Amino acid sequence: MKQLGYYFMLVLRYRKKHLLETIYSLLAITISVILCYCSITVGFTLMNYGYEAVMIEQHGCEMEMDGFPVGAASIDGEDEWKPEDYRRMKKKLDALPEVRETYLKKGYSEYTDDDGNDKKELYYQLYVGAKDTSDLNGCAKQIEKDTGYAVRVNSEIATHLGQGTEEDSMARSAGNAIVAMIGALFASFVMLVIRNTMMLPVLERMKEYGVLRCVGMSKRQLSFMLAVEGVLLTLLSTVLGTAIGFALLRSCQGWINDCLMLRVPVRFHFYPLAVLYSCLLCIGVTLLALMEPARQAGNRSVQETLRGGVYGIRTGNGKKKSGRHTISHLFGRIFGVEWEYAARNMTRNPGNQIYMFIGLFISMVLFSVVFSSVETTYSTYENSMQGTHVEYTEAIEITGDCSVAEKKKICQDVSKLKGVKKTGLYRPGILHMPDYGQKKHFKNAEDADSWYSYVTAIGYDRDHLDGLKGQIVSGAIDYDKMVKENGIVLCDYKYNPKDEDGNVVREDVRLTDYKVGDTFPVLTNEAGNRVAGQLRMISGKLGKEPTLSDNAWLNKKSREYRKYEKNLERYWKKAGKLIEKNGYPLQKYKKMIKAWGNDYVVGIYNMKMTLEQIEVDRGNVVRLPIQAIIMEDTYNSAYLTEQWLQGGNSVGVLMADKTYDLYSTGKSSYFSMNSTGDGVVFVGIERDIRQAGKDLAAYIKELNNKSIDKKYVLVSDANGSGDLDWYQEDKGNTNREMELLEKGGAGIGAFILFVCLLQIFNVTAAGMTMRREEFYLLSVAGMSKGQMRKMLILEKAITCFFGILTGVCAGYGLSYLFLETFLNQDGGFADGTGGICFSWPAGKILITAGIVYILCLLSSLGKQRKEG
Repeated sequence: MKQLGYYFMLVLRYRKKHLLETIYSLLAITISVILCYCSITVGFTLMNYGYEAVMIEQHGCEMEMDGFPVGAASIDGEDEWKPEDYRRMKKKLDALPEVRETYLKKGYSEYTDDDGNDKKELYYQLYVGAKDTSDLNGCAKQIEKDTGYAVRVNSEIATHLGQGTEEDSMARSAGNAIVAMIGALFASFVMLVIRNTMMLPVLERMKEYGVLRCVGMSKRQLSFMLAVEGVLLTLLSTVLGTAIGFALLRSCQGWINDCLMLRVPVRFHFYPLAVLYSCLLCIGVTLLALMEPARQAGNRSVQETLRGGVYGIRTGNGKKKSGRHTISHLFGRIFGVEWEYAARNMTRNPGNQIYMFIGLFISMVLFSVVFSSVETTYSTYENSMQGTHVEYTEAIEITGDCSVAEKKKICQDVSKLKGVKKTGLYRPGILHMPDYGQKKHFKNAEDADSWYSYVTAIGYDRDHLDGLKGQIVSGAIDYDKMVKENGIVLCDYKYNPKDEDGNVVREDVRLTDYKVGDTFPVLTNEAGNRVAGQLRMISGKLGKEPTLSDNAWLNKKSREYRKYEKNLERYWKKAGKLIEKNGYPLQKYKKMIKAWGNDYVVGIYNMKMTLEQIEVDRGNVVRLPIQAIIMEDTYNSAYLTEQWLQGGNSVGVLMADKTYDLYSTGKSSYFSMNSTGDGVVFVGIERDIRQAGKDLAAYIKELNNKSIDKKYVLVSDANGSGDLDWYQEDKGNTNREMELLEKGGAGIGAFILFVCLLQIFNVTAAGMTMRREEFYLLSVAGMSKGQMRKMLILEKAITCFFGILTGVCAGYGLSYLFLETFLNQDGGFADGTGGICFSWPAGKILITAGIVYILCLLSSLGKQRKEG
């Protein structure tokens, strides 16, 4: 203990004497501790979030009882638990010896009914806490045996406690391995930072070590003194770094939660293990950094140490080696003496060059991984929004009389907004073929009494249609001919179908047997109006349709449901008599009448189909000829091949824009009384998601404020299906997540750059300190300051160039391997959305590499002036 106190006193005296060096050392180790502590804490938070979120939602209970009897896959309305059943079961569970606690959660689910009214529905959830959590599955089975009702163990909790399924455990292990790999990268970075920072003050104290050796201090005692110094500095830095790191995490916590919008907010806890791991790692690295100069001082004679020297330079064993400087001498003859001495110095003291190389290598690897991860996330999200092909992911829907010219003016205005990449008129709709006979052409059509005869349709201008000529399988695309003859282009290939295992089958499959020259029948406007008039007549004369409560729908054996069936049957009979009275012979269409069924909405639609079939059989149709068949719509195949009322057929047609305006139908109006001519025309928009959400919203608000008879609404393809829908919070949430990703990536990149520059300065300063005598001898021998400066630049230029180059290449390989190979799998991160789109931000990385390279060269000049 006395020896320890003595060494402690020596350390304090030196650190007090050299306060600036002490602050510098503390700063470097503190930064390293912050990096280690934050990365480890974030890793622990990610690994524990699923478990903690479920425990909060379930109020500390590990299991849930849903009210299903053991072995039952479903229950009817009468068997569903009522509030008193939940309370009764709660009391029964509280009395069981296997149960620690129970919690009965009461909540409301919000939904919109068929009339568009917002409703709230009461629900209950019963959670069960196990007294013995070492075997949750066994506890659940015992409770099921005691109660007769199924108990479900939450998979997140079971996996966290080591009792999950093999798949869940493997997924958790893979996640932990990824976190550990990222932590190892940061740990290696920390090792270099501390090592190079601590080397500088220690090398400058070589003469002091010589004095201590003169007064009798042994090599072992010198090493022990430096170890005490390193441990003290690290312990103090651990306290400061932990406090600062935890404060940083908690200060960012609110912003992170605002961006992520999770059901259970992320909360950074204080993990003692994170402090312990950070401290032990930094102590170990600090001791390694201090032991190297101590070993050098111990291995030299006292006279050499006192005299000072070129520490870290291997002077050789005194034996002359022939041809040792042949290459460097050749460089000197060709390029000048600076090249010769630069080559000699790099071979005489490779240690300094190796440390510089490793530091730059790891820095560029980290830069590459961080930047490519951010860019890949953006690219993957944009690809998921695009789906297989979606021309516009947002659009302005205009309600009211708005001419095409006005919509084109809106396109021009929107194209000037910040972040807008593309605008144009977008015509997504459906084409209605009210002919039951067309069913025979569809290979996978459902064998049902009724047939939903709608296919997706898109209207294109001349340029779009000309751009699809490369996709033609048969026929020809001629815009003028399509307008003149109301021709259409058929796209009925199943795009990249998947087999039973979910793997993509590269052979595209046709879904119909239509040929060029076949026609699609569409009702004339007069026939469509007659059908619509019949339906309005029925609604007016028969009054309000039969209704049924929500609870009765679930119990088809109830008296209310049987009464509803009889009322609806009478309603259809009255409707049929009215229709026949107006000249529609229904006797020939008994099969279609049978499909009117026991649901009013479906029944009225099938009644409309029956009347339309009668009009088709009377010849009141316009026939649209198929002029070409194409393999794929490269603009909007995600929408065109959407499964739309075809039992999974995914058939679509392309129409000239003028034909679309005459015969298409809006998707939102497929149950309406109008058959043709009401297809919508959107103002399509494609934006950079990094800048989406502000300027466009303000522009739409301005349009609504100025307009009296028109309404402008922003709609979005929120899930990349090609189907524009009401603008939801999904895109806003995604933008917040992207903001978190972008700012987080920028912050990490800036931190890496700062530490990289610190690394460059440390290595350069340590090298200059070790070479003071060398610079003096070169100056005496006649080398000018300009030549010396050029020599130093050449040394750094070669090492830094190869360090940065290999770091960028390795970073590309590691990023590609991690993002494209490990994560881009079936059922993985982006399955069904086009997969992970690996993106390499070459511009950002090259600019960063250039800045780092220039700073490497300038650091040598600054330190050389100081030494000079």
